[in-house]
Amino acid sequence: PTSDAAYIEITNLKINANLKLMDIAGKLIHSQAISTGNTTLTIDVKSLDAVVYFYQLVEGNNILSTKKLTVIK
Repeated sequence: PTSDAAYIEITNLKINANLKLMDIAGKLIHSQAISTGNTTLTIDVKSLDAVVYFYQLVEGNNILSTKKLTVIK
């Protein structure tokens, strides 16, 4: 759980992709392009409601990974 910022570590990404943050209903909240290699993304969640969100690593129409992000206040 986080209340200020979410740090998402991505390692060994072999293709360019996008990170998509969505609410429980599937509404897109944030999207960010990611280049190949290793990176740590920082997402400011201060303005988000205290609920559960999901983020996906997506390449084209392919979902590579889906994980949960819980925001607390």
